[in-house]
Amino acid sequence: MLTQFLSLSAASKMQAIIWFCAPIASSEFIHMTNHPDLSPKEGHVLIRIKAYGLNRSELFTRQGHSLDAGGGSRCKEGNFVVACMGGMGRQFNEPMGWAVFAAVPEMYLTAWGTLSKSLKLQSTDTLLICEGTTSVELACALLAKSPLFASDIQPTMLATTRSERKVPALKATGVDTVLINSGKVSEEVKKATAGKGAQKCVELVGGTTLTDSCQSLTDDGLCSMIGCVSGEWTVKELDPMSALQPSKHLTICSSGFLDISKAPMQWIVNAIAFGELKPSVDKVFKMEETAKAHHYMETNLAAGKVVCIVD
Repeated sequence: MLTQFLSLSAASKMQAIIWFCAPIASSEFIHMTNHPDLSPKEGHVLIRIKAYGLNRSELFTRQGHSLDAGGGSRCKEGNFVVACMGGMGRQFNEPMGWAVFAAVPEMYLTAWGTLSKSLKLQSTDTLLICEGTTSVELACALLAKSPLFASDIQPTMLATTRSERKVPALKATGVDTVLINSGKVSEEVKKATAGKGAQKCVELVGGTTLTDSCQSLTDDGLCSMIGCVSGEWTVKELDPMSALQPSKHLTICSSGFLDISKAPMQWIVNAIAFGELKPSVDKVFKMEETAKAHHYMETNLAAGKVVCIVD
């Protein structure tokens, strides 16, 4: 049984959203209100969950993509594993709701790591954000124009989307030019940059668009692949000699490898709490509506973070 998002209730019973196998449809989720209570062991703590944000990683796990470690991995089926929260066991005492706070860590830390560590964004750069209405990419756009990266000169930002209705969400983050993706983004980017291309690129769609994103770069440009929301985990048709000529660069970023102790988490929380950054929360569901939240995310309706609130 896979169990996620446990919450301690007033009656010392726990709520849980569970499923018994994977892949599984979101409609088959079970919401339990009387899950057996947990007692923390020595050295552990029991945390009351007030809200949680959904990520594509949970969606892919439910679809069965994250369960097979593969023959070449040190992890084998049946192994016992543990995971840590990456340093988020801290108190942030700020005037914001739980729904907003739940959206912050994964979304903004991934965005910060992408811009600072992976792309090394400079205020004079032209930044391309491909299919920019995921929560992480909206956060990238907001941070790129913030004092963390921008001085008197702000990066020029281009973003793409396949949906006209998502253009306002991109404009609201400070994106300078929104391009409607009709299948060949590189051609539109070159037109918008007088033939030069973008110097930096955030690529979250994955294998289906990576070649086109690389071809959108300047001759010495840098593309950071940070996910695969298209659901295609492998890049089947990438020809590096063509996509990266003459001297372009391709890198990756994952929040799991960030040094959280060096991240400006308190600055980000403060900036959101006092209106200097937007939380980019698209829609809030109740815990018992987690199945609906998964469906909402899976059908690509969201333009920002999807969050569930625990009663």
